[in-house]
Amino acid sequence: MSDDFHAELRKLAEKSRDRDIERTGTRDSQGGGGHGLIAVLGEFLQISQEGARIYNDLVKEERLTVYELSADFLEIFLSIPGRRGGLSIVSPDRIAVFFDEDPDIVTVIGKYRNNNSRVQVNTNKSLQLIKISCLKTEKDYEYKDNTGKTLDSKGVIALIMGWLVSG
Repeated sequence: MSDDFHAELRKLAEKSRDRDIERTGTRDSQGGGGHGLIAVLGEFLQISQEGARIYNDLVKEERLTVYELSADFLEIFLSIPGRRGGLSIVSPDRIAVFFDEDPDIVTVIGKYRNNNSRVQVNTNKSLQLIKISCLKTEKDYEYKDNTGKTLDSKGVIALIMGWLVSG
């Protein structure tokens, strides 16, 4: 059964790859742009996981949880179409969602949750917490807020986590 399973998945992958080549003329189904934002979101995810671990260890309770979000999740559940990925950081009272936005911008929205630890439905709208411009430099990325102020990636996560846990 294991060999059949492997062979079936191989066939599916080959068909998918062939369709991508027919559509785009290349093996890369993501297109040319946006790979940088995937790397940026990956960096924010890694820093968020580290930050949540540190915070939870210090308060001796799991209050912050980090999730990687697929593009499909963003489109289906949050009605944010055309994105390549994102992440969320959840606290008992609030949720923050990071997602890519063209061109070269990461947007972070936040929402308050109700007492049952569920996101409130239609009682409040999400808030735009920050828009981060991501400019590729020779070595890394440079981050700026909407006022043009240069940001540090760890500083961005600390700022968002501060909003999440503020009373």
